[in-house]
Amino acid sequence: MLSPKKLSPLIDSNKMSMFNNIKEFFSEDEWNAISSAMRDYADYGEDEANVADSIDSKISNLYKLMETK
Repeated sequence: MLSPKKLSPLIDSNKMSMFNNIKEFFSEDEWNAISSAMRDYADYGEDEANVADSIDSKISNLYKLMETK
């Protein structure tokens, strides 16, 4: 049986591939439009602002993650 340590590079590789596929699904202009739409959505209230911040943060983290690899 493989230990978790031996599986982790495979898992990391699969995650990176998935993140790359997600990032490439939209053009940079489309990601910017989504981010802009989230800022507009945030104006509808506190709950909406929290959702918009979460989505925008995930988009930012996706780009940061892909820049380091």
